[in-house]
Amino acid sequence: FLISLFIFGCGMSKYNTEVRSMVSHTLTIEANLGIWRAVGTGVAIEKDYKKYVLTARHVAEIANEVSIRACSVERPNQCIPLDINDFEGILTPKYTIDDWAAMPIRKLPKGTSPARIGPRPKIGDQIWVIGSPLGIPGEITQGIISNITESGYSIDARALPGNSGGPVYNHDQEVIAIVIGIANTPFGVIETSGLAIPIPLKYL
Repeated sequence: FLISLFIFGCGMSKYNTEVRSMVSHTLTIEANLGIWRAVGTGVAIEKDYKKYVLTARHVAEIANEVSIRACSVERPNQCIPLDINDFEGILTPKYTIDDWAAMPIRKLPKGTSPARIGPRPKIGDQIWVIGSPLGIPGEITQGIISNITESGYSIDARALPGNSGGPVYNHDQEVIAIVIGIANTPFGVIETSGLAIPIPLKYL
């Protein structure tokens, strides 16, 4: 009985019901740097029955140098290679200043499903950011949309190296943006202020 209980307990998710479905759409992007190491985050999306791993362009560009793969956040041993040697297999915006890339993928890692895309947010909307900051998969921070500009959104949820490409979710657990960086000011980096851009659906 105790053994059965232990096995059952190990199979339970460590995430509460409020965020678990968001975690199931989020992916850790790993690169083969001698060992497989987290270098960013992505989110699974679907359009016209085609699946993509959406991430930051500067994360996807690592594929030009080394092999990369997408791994389930909740099940880190479930990974799918992203066999991309150049940008022919990566959808990118017309203007490369937009820091995003959508990598087509035929099969998602076990335990991962495409996220629902939400409407454009408003200033003050509550958000969750999920990512792999500093190589730790599945970190969750909460905040709000603190500003909206022509280039994207300012968020006050903590963002660290490794959060790049990670999804920003609204209170309905819909993905509304991806993280592209940390606020960098003349006075230094502000870890509690991140930069995000809208989901580029019109390009897919």
